[in-house]
Amino acid sequence: MHQNLNKIKIITTATDGQSDGLTAKMLNYTLQYNLNQVDDVLIITDFKSPDVESICKKYNTQYIKTDKFYENGAPFDKGKALSQILKEEKHDWILHLDSDILLPRSFKEKINQINLDKNILYGSRRIIFEKLKNAEEWFLNNGNPEELSNHIPYGYCWGYFQLFNMKSIVIKKSNKDSIYPASGHVAEHDEWFRDKWGIMIENQYVKGRFLATENDLKVIGNIRELPFLVGHLGVPSLNNKLNNSFFD
Repeated sequence: MHQNLNKIKIITTATDGQSDGLTAKMLNYTLQYNLNQVDDVLIITDFKSPDVESICKKYNTQYIKTDKFYENGAPFDKGKALSQILKEEKHDWILHLDSDILLPRSFKEKINQINLDKNILYGSRRIIFEKLKNAEEWFLNNGNPEELSNHIPYGYCWGYFQLFNMKSIVIKKSNKDSIYPASGHVAEHDEWFRDKWGIMIENQYVKGRFLATENDLKVIGNIRELPFLVGHLGVPSLNNKLNNSFFD
């Protein structure tokens, strides 16, 4: 029996402290489209991001402000902020999505064709956009990657898109205060959470490496790649440095 998409909730962390206001600009674009794909969205922000808060109010989106990002002098601890929310979460299916990720227009249709397994962590490859107009063309083309080649051919289940079930064995076995691992480095949160779902193959820990093609689903341990791409805005050099020229 296929899962109902309306049971999926997007949770996004969005703060402007490290992006000089660009996170709010990205969120202003992605949120208006992603809201139509799911039943519920929650934005986790801090007390120093008024632009993010304004965007949430603009789209009537629930948001929570927390200081957990900077607890114990951390520069940005996404894991602690996420865990604070996840331990009280009532939804089953959670889509942890970055603020600069655009879901394809066909997301709802495509995800409903998949019989989701609560003990699997799902990820998606991404297509990188150097300009906002390219993202708009891709979205209007229903997320069709055939005419675009600027995508990451083999990826990992990074934190920009992680779909999981709160009733999974992995989550149940996690410490409630560290469901999403804490770290002083942004990328480590994503890796450590992903590693909870990995397996041993020939004595090598694969950390959830994707071996699937766009037309194939292949399970590596408890991780599966979904057969579609998502759009990633504002990382033209693949180095996570946002640039205002993206909006030109």
